[in-house]
Amino acid sequence: MNNKGMGALGLIGILLVAYFVFQSGALNTFFSGSQPAVPGQPAPGQPVCASSAETLTTKGFEKYTTTAIPNSEIWINGVDQGNKTDGSTTSVGIGSNVGVLYGHQSAIYFTDYATFKMPCAPASTADPLLSLGAHELLRADTNPATNGRWIFYNSDNGNINGITDNNTFGSGSSGSWNMELQFQNKRAYNPERVAKVLPNNQAVNSKMIATVELNTTVWDISQATWTEGYPVISNPSFSVLRGTANQLKTFELPACPRASETCLIKGTLNVKAKSGQNPAAVTDQDAINVTIVAEDFDLKTTGNSLNDIIFSYQDDLGNAIGIKQALSTLLTVD
Repeated sequence: MNNKGMGALGLIGILLVAYFVFQSGALNTFFSGSQPAVPGQPAPGQPVCASSAETLTTKGFEKYTTTAIPNSEIWINGVDQGNKTDGSTTSVGIGSNVGVLYGHQSAIYFTDYATFKMPCAPASTADPLLSLGAHELLRADTNPATNGRWIFYNSDNGNINGITDNNTFGSGSSGSWNMELQFQNKRAYNPERVAKVLPNNQAVNSKMIATVELNTTVWDISQATWTEGYPVISNPSFSVLRGTANQLKTFELPACPRASETCLIKGTLNVKAKSGQNPAAVTDQDAINVTIVAEDFDLKTTGNSLNDIIFSYQDDLGNAIGIKQALSTLLTVD
């Protein structure tokens, strides 16, 4: 065939391809500037949902059970909606930013926090894909003697410290107690939280606060340490001292693991009497008072925005927050 024949055949081929492209609609798509729809998603330019808002149900549960938790605080696009009761519903715009403090101000559960975007469907704050697990709250154990133990073993004889078995100190001598603090039966005290960062970018790093109160006439407070090297932090503003000669030294102890059904925290508390001082349990004035305080989520005293959420053991005015039951024990000496 000559060149003209080859050109004619090529033109016929091009026309056939164009015909099938037109039939498939692909060329129309090309010239219109739109893109084909992705399977399972709406076509570009089409509304994401049939409606502009969907129903959000407030739910949450106690971890390891199906027990509903108390109220949760909810924010929609940063606007506080107040405390919502279990099962209550709210109409939320699709794609809105939702923030939830689960079990806010509960005296039973440790609060947790999550944020997510409202999906294109009715949703629940207990959906693990939205909350990432923050909707499952751990119950607070405020009595380790009932559901575990809080024991201090004397360094002089290894026995459990108590009124009938004191830890013996000589003048200017050193001593210690080996502590075992255990919560079990699927309870905890200041557990690790699912939330790791607050809206103001503050890190959520759960710790248990332990205050050690000593009579500084007798004890050298600078020598009060934990063998494990637990760090010293500022004393809580809300603490009340047992005696006018007493002072506090506050430490951060580890949090209870979230994934464990029992929590055991150990530590060795070291103390030293001042030179020429022989501690005695006279009206327990020389006894050492150890108190543990939980951290929790709360709002600043005068705030209700997402940036007012705090995670600590006291609020911006120095008041105890969250689970307000502090646990104390006296370490007796002679």
